[in-house]
Amino acid sequence: MTRIALIAILFCAICGAAYGIITNRMKNTECSKVTKEMNTLTAVFANHDIAKGSKLVRGDLIEKDIERKSAPDDFVPAVGLAAGRHARVALKAGQIVLMHNLIVRPSGYIRIENGSSSP
Repeated sequence: MTRIALIAILFCAICGAAYGIITNRMKNTECSKVTKEMNTLTAVFANHDIAKGSKLVRGDLIEKDIERKSAPDDFVPAVGLAAGRHARVALKAGQIVLMHNLIVRPSGYIRIENGSSSP
């Protein structure tokens, strides 16, 4: 009887150790994924050279992940925020697009006879 009890105890110890090792590895993998996601941001980059004053379209821009610590304060986080705006300066291929590099040109204004404009 003691031999069976010893084998059962040894079996439980081995199973418990294996369970602890497996769950610890899973936890570390999940933590590293979360840590990576917390340390990266999505930013918009010029897909090719863009001339000053040209209107940006979605094909001109590409989204990439960058490290949070290297991100400029006024980076553009999504293509949709830059598409439709005009480039204030010439942008080189691969250059990060910043909000201060964009011009918002008002549209939908009608000219009234006295020279003012109205939406």
